[in-house]
Amino acid sequence: MDTLHPFNASHLEMDDEGTSHAYLISGNGETVIEKKVDVYAWGQRVERWSTTDQCATWSLTLELTPIKGHRYQNIQFASNNLQGVLSDLFLFYGRQDPNSPGTGYLWDGR
Repeated sequence: MDTLHPFNASHLEMDDEGTSHAYLISGNGETVIEKKVDVYAWGQRVERWSTTDQCATWSLTLELTPIKGHRYQNIQFASNNLQGVLSDLFLFYGRQDPNSPGTGYLWDGR
């Protein structure tokens, strides 16, 4: 999904072996027309994509979607007393449909 909307935040990090990982919201949420909802970009999946060849090619390495069919937004990684980002720990938001209450999710892959 290609979006400039801030609610579809993502995160890019490099591990100790030199592999880059992109954590992102993906799907075709912004192509679904919904009055008063499209101002908040969303996607159906939470994924990690990785590259080992300096970003020349990427592959899906981890599916992180907690509930299939929900709408997700806004990956935000946790920080360590504002000294840096904690690896494999982030928050994101999801909801079943435009009229349902939202849920905050904490993913802990440590």
